[in-house]
Amino acid sequence: MLQALSIRDFVIVDTLELEFAAGYTALTGETGAGKSILIDALSLSLGARNEGDVTRKGCEKAEISTTFDIQTNAAAKEWLQAQEMDVDDTLVLRRVIYADGRSRAFINGASATVGQLRDLGETLIDIYSQNAHHSLLKVATQREILDAYAQVTPLAKEVGKLYKNWSLLHQQQLAYEKNASQFADELAELRDSTRELKQLGFASEEWQTLQQEHLRLSNGASLLNGMEICLQMMSEADEVNALDLLSQAQTKLAELQAMDAGLQPIAENLDSAVVQLEEASRALNRYLQKSELDPERLAEVEARIQAIHSAARKFRVKPDELPALLTQQQQRMAELEAFADDGALAKQVQAAWKNYHAQATQLSAVRQQAAKKLAQTITEQMQALSLKGGQFAVALTPGDAAAHGLEQVEWLAMQASSRVHSIKWPLAVSYPASAWHCK
Repeated sequence: MLQALSIRDFVIVDTLELEFAAGYTALTGETGAGKSILIDALSLSLGARNEGDVTRKGCEKAEISTTFDIQTNAAAKEWLQAQEMDVDDTLVLRRVIYADGRSRAFINGASATVGQLRDLGETLIDIYSQNAHHSLLKVATQREILDAYAQVTPLAKEVGKLYKNWSLLHQQQLAYEKNASQFADELAELRDSTRELKQLGFASEEWQTLQQEHLRLSNGASLLNGMEICLQMMSEADEVNALDLLSQAQTKLAELQAMDAGLQPIAENLDSAVVQLEEASRALNRYLQKSELDPERLAEVEARIQAIHSAARKFRVKPDELPALLTQQQQRMAELEAFADDGALAKQVQAAWKNYHAQATQLSAVRQQAAKKLAQTITEQMQALSLKGGQFAVALTPGDAAAHGLEQVEWLAMQASSRVHSIKWPLAVSYPASAWHCK
């Protein structure tokens, strides 16, 4: 729903702020009062082409901003998500047009193209007049309105999904029939490579562990020597070590604390340091007792790493990508095995078509009933709009199976002359010079 329209330095408008409430809004005024200017500004904010000098005389640029409530507008939200833009219940569109003809566009404060404004605008509002087309001329829109009137929009979406599923299986069947020998060769190659990757038995989390273990084992002598030096410096050196020095400082500070109670926090910190150093020394001792040089394990780890590197080079991937490659090959192999069984694939195609056709047939039946009712209702309303003798009809023409169903939907009008023609908007009825309809 359109909530607000803000215009600055546009044509003859200095500043204008309009807010709209839910429901029907009419802007009235004498010829030349500026009604069309508002519609033009609204159109430009939705991505319309700038075909003239619209910046107010003496100004550098014109700015137009529109605010929409899209809380219930699923189409607009889906478009924003597809464009990786911020999605909120409030949408702000802004168009800046400079005096030299250049323009900039913004969606929720982010820079955008005019084309993006136009695409998003189609989900927000219809602007139409006596000489302008709008979305009612689109066959898809006519079909969607009929489905909404018949309350079968969910069924229509389900038909679309079933058609997509059948079409995919059908294309797979055709592709296999055309390239059977090529697929057979690919399947044989995949079986060999997946067998080799399974035998390797490599998991992605193993790679990091192997590298760390290899680094530790290959530097075992340096590690042991370094840890012994650290232990000597910390607590086991006969002449001077850190623990002895800390203990001496601890004793001296206890004597000084009797003279100044303010030294107590320092003494407590020193006590904690002694405890931590003792614990570190014990932990280092335990580590040294358990650690030893293991050339056999080092050889095993190096052989394992070499095997993984060889497989990675063979399949032209990074070592940690081998598990993902195995998963991809297994999925592709399953597809090809399904293709290889002509009977199984044919059954899948047949079952998918049966499901689609059953739902599409049901959709067609409901559309037929709704089309008659809708045509009768609109025809009755036409008689009160200076179109006496005019008739409205919804033609359902059988066609090729498609995602939207088994028929084409087209709105038709019959004037008093009994000549039938496709709907052209507007019909022989007087409309306001310009109008808009929020989606």
